[in-house]
Amino acid sequence: HQADKRGGGARPVTLTGSGAAVDVRVDDLLALDEALDRLRTLDERLCRVVEMRYFAGLDDAEIAECLGVTVRTVGRDWVKARLILARELGRS
Repeated sequence: HQADKRGGGARPVTLTGSGAAVDVRVDDLLALDEALDRLRTLDERLCRVVEMRYFAGLDDAEIAECLGVTVRTVGRDWVKARLILARELGRS
């Protein structure tokens, strides 16, 4: 149970370093890109929160400063964006 919770033995992936190949299915990346595009059409700020948090590694305070909103708004946007993306990715 604990191993599954911590990734189940999956190899950790970082976005920095030597640029070594990552075991990611192209279909999964395309589905994520399409889901982000749909999210962007629904709400640009939600998409930006996801991109800043997930891809740039910014915390809520940094995102709030960049977007000119409160930290609480960023937290709500993150929850909303995750729900929308989960629904969108479930369709794929």
